[in-house]
Amino acid sequence: PFFNTEGEALRIAGVSTDITDQRRSEIMRAALVELGDVFRDTDEPDDISFAAARIIGQTVGADRAGYGEIDADTLTIMRDWSAPRVAPLFGSFDLRSFGTYIDDLKNGDEVCIEDAHTDPRTRSTVAALEAISVRAIVNMPIMENGRLVAMLYLGSGRARQWRADEVAFVREVAERTRIATERRRTEQELAALAASLEQQVAARTGELQHAEDALRQSQKMEAVGQLTGGVAHDFNNLLTVIRSATDLLKRPDLSAERRERYIDAISDTADRAAKLTGQLLAFARRQALQPEVIDVGQSLRVIADMLGTLTGSRIVIDIDVPETPLFTNVDPSQLDTA
Repeated sequence: PFFNTEGEALRIAGVSTDITDQRRSEIMRAALVELGDVFRDTDEPDDISFAAARIIGQTVGADRAGYGEIDADTLTIMRDWSAPRVAPLFGSFDLRSFGTYIDDLKNGDEVCIEDAHTDPRTRSTVAALEAISVRAIVNMPIMENGRLVAMLYLGSGRARQWRADEVAFVREVAERTRIATERRRTEQELAALAASLEQQVAARTGELQHAEDALRQSQKMEAVGQLTGGVAHDFNNLLTVIRSATDLLKRPDLSAERRERYIDAISDTADRAAKLTGQLLAFARRQALQPEVIDVGQSLRVIADMLGTLTGSRIVIDIDVPETPLFTNVDPSQLDTA
């Protein structure tokens, strides 16, 4: 302080610092941190864009903010953040009904209007803007391959001067929102594609399995056809044995011993014929797998007997099967036809 000769204070020297700008910067940095948290924890692109609009509107003190997709001159808004007592917007709007600044947006230029009443781009559309509680505007275009596809908008119900740091903040949020929403949409598309591919693979696998089953059955029937000649000849031999034994049984002077022998021959031959028929039917039929525990060695012996019947006495079939049972869980029919 400075005093006069009588000791009275005349003035005081000091330094004052305006911290308003510093405080605004801190608020905007905190808002960007919150935005990053939202992007990390939110999955739906529409929720991301709405959260970005809310953060912008609250940070700069706007009356409304939102993210809308643009097709030609039509703006489509799914969700719009608005201050209390301001009705939110949703639906489709013709941007030219709000002014000619759509041309600036299509060129990739930011639109900042401080007063719609005086700006030449909006003087003729003031009524339409006031109907949605907007007099001052900030619009950030979002471009893809040189084409306007969306915008992040900010509106105030009164005329106001948009500060450079506010515009820079909106620009930063718009860019981050564009990247986040594109990433989420890409992730969702990839997830949908993966699900679709899984369904296609399952369908193709089913078709392949059906084709393999059909081919296997066709091969079985072809094998049956190839065996038919030999089986018919062998079956005819079995019938010959039965017929001959039957004719011999008709003799009136036949002894009891011979009669018993012929009857046994007929019975054994009929059993062989039934066994051969059953094995051929098992070979030809199509059925689901029915595994059970069986002695594989015994099954091989039975198969060898059938093959011996089919091939006749000119071909010798020799199998080496241990006496110890070989228990295995397998479908008997599939083993027989393998």
